[in-house]
Amino acid sequence: MSWGHLHLMLNHLPVLGAPALLALLAWGLVRGLPEVTRIALWGTVALGAVSGVVYLTGEAAEEMVEELPTFQEYLVERHEVIALWATVIVVATAAFAAAALWRSRREAPRPGLTRLVLIGLLVSTLAVGVTAWTGGPIGHPELRTVGLPGVEGSGRSAVLATITIAYTVVLPLDEVVAPKIGGPL
Repeated sequence: MSWGHLHLMLNHLPVLGAPALLALLAWGLVRGLPEVTRIALWGTVALGAVSGVVYLTGEAAEEMVEELPTFQEYLVERHEVIALWATVIVVATAAFAAAALWRSRREAPRPGLTRLVLIGLLVSTLAVGVTAWTGGPIGHPELRTVGLPGVEGSGRSAVLATITIAYTVVLPLDEVVAPKIGGPL
């Protein structure tokens, strides 16, 4: 097994973990269950560590696919830029979760920091979703027909409805990144 394989195996954990931890933390806060809240906070700390590993192994995964006939550099570059932002968001959320755990060592987790983690998990869920959406087409050329409005060759699908919010956030990056990587974001 290589670092690239590790990337391909672990990259699913943030995509599934962020919304699961968001739901678990929301449940713990709404029901007033400190044990559930603590478990969600510990899970968020672990998710931050896993997300860091996923980001750091991304270059090895790129090396695995760059010789394939379907390889397109701009897809990888777009994915790398978005993955960096998603990793920063998830790791920052994990840091807030660690702070919430540290401050509540002898008592129930405090609502202020815990709510901040809840918001961070919501943003993390969106960020890792967009990252996965941009990473999928790298190794799965059949997904490349599902694209962004206005990009030549893009198809329309139900995915666009879910991506609309993220697209408005990612679109400004196009002007900064696309000229450097030679393709649309």
